[in-house]
Amino acid sequence: MKLTAVLIGFMMLLGLNPVRAQQNVYSDTFSNIKALQVSPQGFVFVLDSEKSTLSRYKLDSGEFEFSVGAVGFGTNRFDNPNDLHLGAGFKLLVTDSGNQRVVQYDRNLQFLGEITSKNARLMNGWNPVQAVSLGTGEIWVLDSQSQKLFLFDENGLFRTTALLPNECRVNENSRLWVTEKGLVLSNTKETILYTFSLLGKYENFLKVDSPLDWLGINQSKKIVIRGNSLVISSLDGREVLLEQRLSPDLKGKKVHDIQIVNTQLIIATPNQIFRQRLK
Repeated sequence: MKLTAVLIGFMMLLGLNPVRAQQNVYSDTFSNIKALQVSPQGFVFVLDSEKSTLSRYKLDSGEFEFSVGAVGFGTNRFDNPNDLHLGAGFKLLVTDSGNQRVVQYDRNLQFLGEITSKNARLMNGWNPVQAVSLGTGEIWVLDSQSQKLFLFDENGLFRTTALLPNECRVNENSRLWVTEKGLVLSNTKETILYTFSLLGKYENFLKVDSPLDWLGINQSKKIVIRGNSLVISSLDGREVLLEQRLSPDLKGKKVHDIQIVNTQLIIATPNQIFRQRLK
């Protein structure tokens, strides 16, 4: 007991966080959590790509509320969904890659519509891998087949196309984020970040120190996991805002997504959701 107390005190002296994560607070069994989003109203939305389901839970209690989805190609059916985004008006965008579409839901998981290759005016189909919405309600979709970005209005009507830099190659592992200043896109190996204006004009690229285990962008802040350490910094990495150890409960587990809610991290591994306090 005394040794444990001394160890914890020593870790705190070093600036490390020995607090264990709270896990299994969500009353469900997950197969492969691909992404999660947290709404200001206190709901957690979880996309399980293996089950092809989108579910809503209460943030505080983890209580399951309801879900939509199953494997298939019709309404409320998904095939290998790749990403989930909560955007303007609390509209949810599910990138249903296997069905080559982006499906729109409200926060009560009511179907609103879909965006397909026909909306994008593509005769030979497409392969959408990421979708984000702007404060205006407009939607940017990243297509790995054409290696382009497509902009649609909130009703799914095509607006314009943005070209990627020649050296930028994207696939299902690439990520697309939206900040208050513009779009951020990672390449296939997450070693370079490309920045665009909200109108889709390419601006710059930023190199990411490798190797890393997970990379995310949250409100213009870069979140990186290397081993058992989490670092939050400015987008260019020059200013480190926070650095702490992940809970020992996460050791050896692959992180699929992280959301920051007030002073806690909501961390998704393939089949579990953890909470950990920020320092």
